[in-house]
Amino acid sequence: MVAFDSSGNIKWIVPDSYPAMATADGSIIAWDGTQFDSNGNATGQIGSFPTQSWTGNAYVQPLGSIEQVIAPVLDVDGASFLPQVGGNPSGNGTAILQCPCLLQSASLMGTAVSSTGSQKTHLIVVGDPGLNEGPGREHNVGPLFDLAGETQAQNLTSSGNNMVITKRVSTIWNLSLALITNGPIDGTVTYFGHAGLDFRGNLALFPGELRGDAYNVSVLNVNELSNSQLGPDVTITLNACHAGVGGKNSIAQLIANQLKRTVFAYPVGMYFSSSPTPRHFDAETMHAPTGVPTYMVPNGDGIQPTRFKPL
Repeated sequence: MVAFDSSGNIKWIVPDSYPAMATADGSIIAWDGTQFDSNGNATGQIGSFPTQSWTGNAYVQPLGSIEQVIAPVLDVDGASFLPQVGGNPSGNGTAILQCPCLLQSASLMGTAVSSTGSQKTHLIVVGDPGLNEGPGREHNVGPLFDLAGETQAQNLTSSGNNMVITKRVSTIWNLSLALITNGPIDGTVTYFGHAGLDFRGNLALFPGELRGDAYNVSVLNVNELSNSQLGPDVTITLNACHAGVGGKNSIAQLIANQLKRTVFAYPVGMYFSSSPTPRHFDAETMHAPTGVPTYMVPNGDGIQPTRFKPL
């Protein structure tokens, strides 16, 4: 296993080891399950390396097995075109950018749209843009989450006499307050922001861009969210990469269980587009919008969100 720098120079070599996956934190996981940091130092062992499906489920080797096993979800480097052997979870050799939003950014700021109305009350929550932490870990999307939220607000107000409340959230506490201090909400709740695995390995939303449990929403603190101001027919949509990954262990399912409301989320990466039609992302032709309309759409032709009902 050999690592190169951006100039093509060899950084380090690990004899008798074969790389299987690059993860979002800069680590490399070998086929024997050994995890190496960005300097080639062994930092842990995940056991026998499983095959991870598009939805985050794990299966025993070889590829194509239907024998599912319990294994930690691996946070594949979503900003890489080839983060794992075989190019993608299907292992068919096609290189697919799994989190294309990480290659997009914009320089113009969005304007938070809030309006009054008498039909339905909708809540839009927008997370932090993210930080740039070096090559391969550039997570700052600029104002694109704001622009997507502004587009959603304009669409809701133009389609009827709706009240739309837009809130910026950077912590679990911000999100909790947004749900209980702007009610009663009888329309929809929509989140625009980052998601993935937190530093503890939990599937999570990342409303905040700083490291720490307070800036994430995961199994550790999802019980802090309340549905006391949510009407019985309210649905929640999570516009965030892989928020639907993990099935019953996904952050979408955990939020559905806690709030007792149906949640919609995608098990794939997302990107920003001036068209709401889901298509496969093409970095050469699909550039980030610079204003409204800006839609956050799933990476794939015609992909629909997964419905998560409370368990």
